[in-house]
Amino acid sequence: MIATGDTKFDSTDMFADIDAKNISCIYDTNNLLSHTIEDYYQKYTSKRFNLFINNSGGIDSIKEKAKKYTSQSLNPSHQLLTSFADEAANETINGKNLTDIFLSNYYIDENGVHYTLEIPNIVTKEESEALVYAFVTYIQNEKEKEDER
Repeated sequence: MIATGDTKFDSTDMFADIDAKNISCIYDTNNLLSHTIEDYYQKYTSKRFNLFINNSGGIDSIKEKAKKYTSQSLNPSHQLLTSFADEAANETINGKNLTDIFLSNYYIDENGVHYTLEIPNIVTKEESEALVYAFVTYIQNEKEKEDER
């Protein structure tokens, strides 16, 4: 994912990706895909995050995949940290606020485009850790909400 000033990755995109993963895991080629999709949206969306975690091999597997995706990659959509994981952004790593860690590695040009201070379009280790933590925390928090229902 390559971000520009007008790129957005919100919870609608997140749900679509999670639902696609879950549907692909419950799809049986002996049934029509349309039936699988209908069945999923009727029965499984109340547990979409539980299913996603299970279908992805557990939270540690999700964490490792997220690390690979964000580590030294082209600049991902930083809406991951700001759009749907605000509560995670207030958490700390080694006593530092994740938002501060994240933003300390950036400057914003006159067009509002964020660049890393070291190498433009490269995600630093600190940014990767903050993004992974925010993403995984969001998934875990949503799972906990499902479990409480």
